[in-house]
Amino acid sequence: HFKHPAKRLLKHYQIHGVPVKVSSKPWTKDQLEQAIRRGPHKSCKDHLAFLSDEFVDMIEKGQWTILPYSAVKDFLNLR
Repeated sequence: HFKHPAKRLLKHYQIHGVPVKVSSKPWTKDQLEQAIRRGPHKSCKDHLAFLSDEFVDMIEKGQWTILPYSAVKDFLNLR
C-alpha cells in the first residue's frame, strides 16, 4: 500500500471505472447495425499483427474485456 493524495479517487476509479464525457450523440440502432456490417476500418488489415499483439496485451492485463456485439447491442448510449 502507498500514500498518495489521490488514493481514494484512484480506488473509486478502480472499482467503478472512470467517467467519460462524450460530445457525440449515441448512435441509432441502424447506425450500429451498419457499422457492424461494414466492419473495421481498412487500415486495421494493414496493421493486424500490431493490433493483435496490443489487444492481447491489454486483455491479459485486465484493461479490456472483449464482448460480442450481441451481448451489448441493447446497451444505452453506444457509439
